[in-house]
Amino acid sequence: MNRQFHRIPFFPLGLSIFPGEKAPLRIFESRYRQLITECRESGMTFGIPFISDSRILGIGTEVMLNEVLDVSPEGEMIIIIEGLKIFRVTDYIRILPGKLYGGGEIEYLETDDYSVNRRLINLVISLDLITGTSGSKPGYTDNINMIEVAKSLNLGSRDKYRFLRLIRPDLKERFLIKQLEYRHLLRKQEELLKKNFVLN
Repeated sequence: MNRQFHRIPFFPLGLSIFPGEKAPLRIFESRYRQLITECRESGMTFGIPFISDSRILGIGTEVMLNEVLDVSPEGEMIIIIEGLKIFRVTDYIRILPGKLYGGGEIEYLETDDYSVNRRLINLVISLDLITGTSGSKPGYTDNINMIEVAKSLNLGSRDKYRFLRLIRPDLKERFLIKQLEYRHLLRKQEELLKKNFVLN
């Protein structure tokens, strides 16, 4: 299978966003004001590679400009972005020709991984994390979309990145089960505290 690479503008941030998620951004640097202005005019998308300690890491999300909430007289913007696709960074270009901002070469990654792991499915159902987890959704108890599970967990950006960089489905399952078991334990402790409070 031939690997396909694409060049897109980059807006490196310490932010991970899943496909379909929305997030607000404040745009104040001139290079990114130029980028967002071009997005408004042409509808083009851009990539947010995750950064840590001022270093671009290997995974990011292609996003689109969803809405411009405010533009100040100085040109600063408050915008809403929406995640589209997950990618791997294959090359970084600090400044694209004729632009103030950078970009890079990317390779899109497949994110529609479904799991039939019964432990994972039962935990999601018991925590009622996704619409339709009561079992009324056709086929729900047979398999589950792992990225939808991850989205329902309200993870922080670093944990989102940890999940997105996992390629093997079994590693994704293990990550999610660990997160879900922790939440299940917290819920049981909360219920026990409520019960003890009522008894006292």
